[in-house]
Amino acid sequence: MTSLKVCLATLCLLSGSHAVTLEFSAVPASISAPSAAELKAADYALLNNYMLGLTAQKPDGWDGKGSILVRPKALIAVHVVGLDSDSSQNPHFDLGTGSVNLNAVNDALGEAFGDKREWTVVSSSGITGANFAKSVNDAKPNHVIKTEALPLRSEIENIYKLAEALKAGGARLQLSSPEFHAVHISGLSAVKTSDPSNYKEAAREVRDAISFLMDTAQPIYGNQLLGEVVYVSDEEHHVHRRAVAEQSSTFDEQLMRLRRALHVYSFTAPDYPAMFAIVAGLVIILSIAILFIAVAIWNVDPGRDSIIYRMTTTRMKKD
Repeated sequence: MTSLKVCLATLCLLSGSHAVTLEFSAVPASISAPSAAELKAADYALLNNYMLGLTAQKPDGWDGKGSILVRPKALIAVHVVGLDSDSSQNPHFDLGTGSVNLNAVNDALGEAFGDKREWTVVSSSGITGANFAKSVNDAKPNHVIKTEALPLRSEIENIYKLAEALKAGGARLQLSSPEFHAVHISGLSAVKTSDPSNYKEAAREVRDAISFLMDTAQPIYGNQLLGEVVYVSDEEHHVHRRAVAEQSSTFDEQLMRLRRALHVYSFTAPDYPAMFAIVAGLVIILSIAILFIAVAIWNVDPGRDSIIYRMTTTRMKKD
């Protein structure tokens, strides 16, 4: 778990002063994403916790809906530095500048489901994680990678390793907790600087690898995959908002830990008040109906020929 925190902390620092765009490559049917939303990078952890069914709280600028019955079976989050989103079909949102806190998402999953869940971190430093990480390391992808620059080549290869390991493992439909797979690509920015003529081809290979990963994982998780691509611009934005974002994320984490410690951390949904009103109304109507029926039966005046009259009326015997 320590290695995961180190890797994810590195991801957060690398995106600290760059423009961030969040794109959803795969969204389960139980989750609806709005056409537009006003989000900040500091909202990333809370947004994922909401969509994963870990909390009923959601960012103020998010109008999407979740499900109280069906939670995603996996979250695959890909971070790419030095690449812009070019998809007009997938939902994508500008997060401004700041850092996205993947560590907070993983901590929330760990505290909710324990250490038996599966998680994987794929980066230029290698592949780390729980038991499934060994399968990823042992995978033998046969995809042709033309990019020779390091570490980008190894990063692309590791993406294909993750996809092949998921494919080899077969369907993962009986999961008791959502799986977490984080992928970080940082070598593309170096190619753009050192070898601009090959940047376009390298960017295409990165996009192809990400698409292959998402397309492979979708059926494995029964179309209950939450797939995200976080595009981080390689152009620095000198905006002094990093400390504010970090303080906000820290406050959110402390608040969530306190709620869990007090056993008030449970998943609810905004449609609960309507459900309560419906159930309460039915109970009240049924109670009133039973009361009226009881009063009517009590005050009934049976005729002389009815069985009730004969059972309740005592006749004096004649001598």
